[in-house]
Amino acid sequence: MSRFVNRVHVIINEILADPGRFWFYLRKTSGMVIPFFTKVLRKVFLFLLSPISLIFPTTLRIYGRNIILFASGRYALEMRKAMHTQLSSMKRKTSLVPLNVFHGLYSTVQPALLKQGLNTFGVKSRIETIDYNPGYQAPDMVRSDIVHPDFYFEHIKFDLDIENIWENSISPRPMLITDDYNLLHLYQYFIENWPKYDVFHFNWFLSFLPDNIDVEFIRKSGRKVYFHFRGCFILAKIAPEFGSRGQSAADACAHCKLMGWREQYFARFHRAIKFADRVFVSTPNLCHCSPDFEYMPLSLDPDLAKIPPPLPDKYRTDKTIVILHAPSGGPIKRYEKGTDLVIAAVDKLQDEGFNISLKFIENMSRAEAIKLYGSGDIFIEQLHLGSYGNTAIEAMAYGLPVLSCNPASHTHLTPNCPVVDVNPMNLVSVLRDFVVSAEKREEVGRKCYEYVHEFHGSEIVSEHLLSIYQEDLGLKGSRNANTLSNLNPDFSPANVATSNQYLGGRL
Repeated sequence: MSRFVNRVHVIINEILADPGRFWFYLRKTSGMVIPFFTKVLRKVFLFLLSPISLIFPTTLRIYGRNIILFASGRYALEMRKAMHTQLSSMKRKTSLVPLNVFHGLYSTVQPALLKQGLNTFGVKSRIETIDYNPGYQAPDMVRSDIVHPDFYFEHIKFDLDIENIWENSISPRPMLITDDYNLLHLYQYFIENWPKYDVFHFNWFLSFLPDNIDVEFIRKSGRKVYFHFRGCFILAKIAPEFGSRGQSAADACAHCKLMGWREQYFARFHRAIKFADRVFVSTPNLCHCSPDFEYMPLSLDPDLAKIPPPLPDKYRTDKTIVILHAPSGGPIKRYEKGTDLVIAAVDKLQDEGFNISLKFIENMSRAEAIKLYGSGDIFIEQLHLGSYGNTAIEAMAYGLPVLSCNPASHTHLTPNCPVVDVNPMNLVSVLRDFVVSAEKREEVGRKCYEYVHEFHGSEIVSEHLLSIYQEDLGLKGSRNANTLSNLNPDFSPANVATSNQYLGGRL
């Protein structure tokens, strides 16, 4: 029931956000000229809100006041003053045994795997979220009583015109206008957790307080803060169009920078990026966003690591070759992953007489989906986004040859990776080679099985992450705070000189 109420709350917030901002700016621009007019508008505005407040008395309160608080910057100022008074009492103690790590606040599979891996090294990790996907491992706590003003899965509004990619427009989603109840409980939630942990590892760019105004003070108290960026929504929307032209995800990223979208996208998170100790990315393609983002490989589920190596019988040819594909959602995800192209490629090979079938992994729990990997012979992950992802490493654990994005430009980040690089232009020919040749399926499948254990093994990734925590805490030397601000122009590998200038010569 609480999840339903929260969802209703979010929808109403979105409905009220834009009119609320219109009211604020109208008041700001007309208040000096016709103050009486703005007073009347304010009364009308609050009168219209009063029926909603009666229906939801505990969650929808003084919207008019909070619209002005956020839009004017007064909320950030008040919170900074409050946190400054708490700072001296929140200084981190020097004891590092055991290390205490907080993971949050979005619920996805990878933080749970990182927690599990870190705990094997004696770290005390805890996951708390403000949402919960039943398909994932349950977090230690779900704060479903709080609606975070920054809680969007997509933080941008993007008007995609497939016919004319140059005419697309992007705008950051406005922060949800929230009420006193949520603002108070978010602050209390932060204050309760602030002294408990040495490290705060936030999923995506969501920290405790709106606009990441808490990050600076967590750092000042001697603690370490990390953000884990797990996907670019601009890339997901424009990469398929570039792929249809025979261009790569890197070309889509270059276009994004040229159009100024990258700056607008990350402007929303400028405090997080500026004050975090590091920003991790989960796949190599996201390193295009900034040379200061650091690649942290995806972690293999320890339960999948227990799957024995495939037997030779798995790769025999006297059977129907089953091709697996996981669209992971509705039409948007199918578009992003190139599902229609996968279907067309399989249809073409069937028309050529090959004994193959296509099986989708979708509309089921993660546990059910994982079991299906064992029934396949070839796994096609996606064609557009520039890197392989979580479903690819799950398929590799079963010894399947994986076809996905794995461009040569990423080999320094994923050395000896056996994932076969495919795109809309070569999918049919590459897939045909694997259908015809059992030897090729076995060779690549066994390499994928070995690679996922050696490179993505839970303990290997967690040990690497722990060494970074220890380095930044001073056990292995530490680094300066980030100087990166994505409001500055063009951080890209193609313009290292400019990037180096803004990053203080660190490239």
